[in-house]
Amino acid sequence: MSNGMFRKLTTRFPYERVHLAPERIAGILAKCASVRGQEAFENVVLEKPTEGTVFVFELSPSEPLPEDGYGWLDDEDLYKMEVTHGVCFTTDKRSLALTTNFAYWLSTKSLEIYSRNRGFDFGDQVARITRRRYRLAHSNFQLLHYALCTEPAHQIPIQQHMIKTMPRGRQALSSLAAQAAQQQHQQHQQHQQHQGQHYGSQQSTRRSSGAQREPIHPGGRKRIRHSKASTSTQPEERDPSGDELDVAEGRKVALERYKRNHVFMDMIFSPHSTVDIQPPKLIEGDDGPDRLAAILAQQAEVEREIHEMAEAHERSLRPLLEVAELSDV
Repeated sequence: MSNGMFRKLTTRFPYERVHLAPERIAGILAKCASVRGQEAFENVVLEKPTEGTVFVFELSPSEPLPEDGYGWLDDEDLYKMEVTHGVCFTTDKRSLALTTNFAYWLSTKSLEIYSRNRGFDFGDQVARITRRRYRLAHSNFQLLHYALCTEPAHQIPIQQHMIKTMPRGRQALSSLAAQAAQQQHQQHQQHQQHQGQHYGSQQSTRRSSGAQREPIHPGGRKRIRHSKASTSTQPEERDPSGDELDVAEGRKVALERYKRNHVFMDMIFSPHSTVDIQPPKLIEGDDGPDRLAAILAQQAEVEREIHEMAEAHERSLRPLLEVAELSDV
């Protein structure tokens, strides 16, 4: 986790306008913990998520929560609930209005709920955003959910002396975006360096294992082997030098650049991932005479339909034109 960035799970979740049931949240977090190491993560800068946004991220309890871009009039309030066999028992006197429709646990689990109810942005007159952060005990996986503030008690006017956290401005966002791009570049360089070292170690291992000593006779001379295997030429292993770009297709290069740029924009402006972007498929058809004749016939049919529609429209307008001419007389 880097400063100001969330280590977010790339899995997308549907928008939820109302707060989720704790059993469902516990099931999601438990499933994420069970497939740890199999899911992909990405570092993103969160910038004022819209209401209904749900995502899972990884954060150690000892690390501070990165900012989400909103201003807040209140601090996070902690609730603890025990989830057992799909029934919720709150350990806090302030109960939450949550439904219990599903059962995910066969044993008791402690669910921590960090609630923040008075969020706002520049230009807002009253608080309008609520945020809930969920975490199972002894787990680093957490879930964030944003919703509109519907309780009148939380929709209070924004006053300067009540502000706990100011909204993030464009200058701070630009600074975070620059840090994110720099970190992405450093990670890419480290990855390439690691791959180069791994490749070099493999090459040295192959050379050392390929060098075999020839057997020597007691007389002190080497035995000369005459076989087809000794005279056959082995193909030389080719080192990657970057010359592949000279023969690369322009479409593939442009596509990779397009996806990379959208990954950068996604890290700055969106809580969602762009890993699901699929390149468009080329239309591979038969351009022979038969296909050309079929296209021309289809074009003629369309032109004929357009001509018939124009004539029908003209016939429908004739009575109206005649009435208009009589009224002018």
